[in-house]
Amino acid sequence: MSFWKPSRPSSVADDLRSVPLFADCTDRELEHVSTLTTAVSVEAGRVLLAEGGTRRQFLVVADGTVSVSHADEAIAVLGTGDFVGELSLLGSTRPNATVTTLTPTTLWVSSSAEFRSLLDAAPSARAKVAAAAAERLAAAS
Repeated sequence: MSFWKPSRPSSVADDLRSVPLFADCTDRELEHVSTLTTAVSVEAGRVLLAEGGTRRQFLVVADGTVSVSHADEAIAVLGTGDFVGELSLLGSTRPNATVTTLTPTTLWVSSSAEFRSLLDAAPSARAKVAAAAAERLAAAS
């Protein structure tokens, strides 16, 4: 049984605009981004990305809370508007952390190909992802 349950928001573009990552996107960019993400609802306690695993996705928390751990040590708790998965997609590597839902969570999910298209479609989001990736890499050093 799959734990990914598709969610159907009333207006995908409006819902995306409420996320800080996409807040500066134009209407046209949001319409394009909405075709590159899938809203899913996940129950608490599910591993979304496993450190060293093969699943590589970009995840934006629309609602809920997730924990991020590395080498079995908690390193962050993320909530609405936060995102994960960009480092493995930008670097073409396996995930370097495990991401687990702490509460029932709704996410915007993009595959590797969708993520790259999303960055091309939304320059303001690309800049925010790049800044977060640089910050996370610096913190890991």
